[in-house]
Amino acid sequence: MNKDSKIFVAGHRGMVGSAIERKLRSKGYNNIVSRTSSELDLRNQQAVLDFFESEKPEYVFLSAAKVGGINANNKYRAEFIYDNLAIEINVIDSSWKHGVKKLLFLGMKHTDHSTVAILFLQCRLICMARMTITIWKIHMSFLH
Repeated sequence: MNKDSKIFVAGHRGMVGSAIERKLRSKGYNNIVSRTSSELDLRNQQAVLDFFESEKPEYVFLSAAKVGGINANNKYRAEFIYDNLAIEINVIDSSWKHGVKKLLFLGMKHTDHSTVAILFLQCRLICMARMTITIWKIHMSFLH
């Protein structure tokens, strides 16, 4: 990555995303684009496609997710999985369609292992196509 490369940090207001953005800025990367969830709904495929078309990021850090704590995660499991899969699929797909050079995906291990398997399968298919994707799975073992 060059210091003037255009970088999209999805989830820049969260704990991980804000740390990524701070680290990038401290290393001299200042061409960083980000949007709040009210500015860009990452669950909306067309909105994400339009964003990538207009901004044309070269590198993407995907740390965006719907979060809600232990109680909310247990009460609204399907909603959380649905929304997070939509975010992940839309950002990964738009990255591929718009020629992003590299995407770093930070995924949380859900209790539903099929969710993780779906994400790995999709990322593998995209990797075989053209774009390099790095996946970091964050294991939250203390939640189990």
